[in-house]
Amino acid sequence: MCWGIPGKVVEVSGMYAKVSVGGALIDAVLGVDDVAVGDYVMVHAGLVVGKLSREEFVESLLTLMELQVMSYVDGGLSEDEARRKVLEDFKEVLESLNVDLSGWGSR
Repeated sequence: MCWGIPGKVVEVSGMYAKVSVGGALIDAVLGVDDVAVGDYVMVHAGLVVGKLSREEFVESLLTLMELQVMSYVDGGLSEDEARRKVLEDFKEVLESLNVDLSGWGSR
């Protein structure tokens, strides 16, 4: 199985883009048309494979967060501890998007 990683385009130059992924900048080849600064995209193996709406981007982040919670629980943390740690891990990204996750831990 292959995973794409959601990110936000911060620079476009020809057929390349700089994409912010969790606060880190990565270089990616544009595999789709009409990508502009500010667009949300899915990156796989250094290739932008699709554009995302803001809602799709947030849903992708939520999925990654749930997977990380499971990983922390498998590693011995309680679910509450795991959710707190994941919120801390994703805090910068979530704040930059103004995402309200006040009810996230009570799913």
